[in-house]
Amino acid sequence: MNQGHPSTSGLIEAIYEGNMEAASGAARYFYVDVQDTARLRAAALLHPRMENERIFAYAAPYTWRDIQTTLAKPYPDRIFAPQVEASRLDRSDIELSAKAEYWLQEMGRTGWASLEDSVLANTRDLA
Repeated sequence: MNQGHPSTSGLIEAIYEGNMEAASGAARYFYVDVQDTARLRAAALLHPRMENERIFAYAAPYTWRDIQTTLAKPYPDRIFAPQVEASRLDRSDIELSAKAEYWLQEMGRTGWASLEDSVLANTRDLA
């Protein structure tokens, strides 16, 4: 079932479609790829050494301008204007993020999916 682009992925779709207003007032966030989230859930269910552990899935901070810049690379013929207003990254230290990344590595990954890979996977159906 295709759910379309709800929530945050809907804002990425809006930027892809040139609706910069949608992201102009958006707060700063941390991203996590949906597949990384699924792998962490699988680890919680299946990994023999994970017991009674809360997993904090925070890959890295991003801004909406980062998303716009990321989209411009594979889609050079699209116009992503006006440019999303610059904002500072959220530099909060999510200490438990490293533990979640460890569990991703235990599940055969090298670490978190990159912002670029996550955004591009999110927009393949739009191109």
